[in-house]
Amino acid sequence: MAKKKKEIRHWRYEPFKWQGWGKVIRHIRKSSGLTQQQLGWFIDGYSRNRISRYEAEEVSPPATFWVKMAKTFGLNTLWALTGEGKHYVAEYQESKERSRYNQWLTLLSKEEAYLREL
Repeated sequence: MAKKKKEIRHWRYEPFKWQGWGKVIRHIRKSSGLTQQQLGWFIDGYSRNRISRYEAEEVSPPATFWVKMAKTFGLNTLWALTGEGKHYVAEYQESKERSRYNQWLTLLSKEEAYLREL
């Protein structure tokens, strides 16, 4: 039985109940259709193992990780870390990081489509 290929998609805002910062990272990654390796690569070259450890809350991500997540996904870091406040920050909707992420996803999707045709 062939494994179903995940569709990579642009981040969309969904209601999500806060259950810890590791679950926030996992929710954003999965709802974007990214693997741990892909998210790690985009967020400044973190390994798949490192992202896995963040999601399991075995290791705390550095502040630079949270800044990149905020600017890329519009994530409110106060909410991500504590569950307090709004989920997302509107001011990051037009950030340079978000634009770069959307361009990266488009290229990644084109590459995967090309590889499927081979």
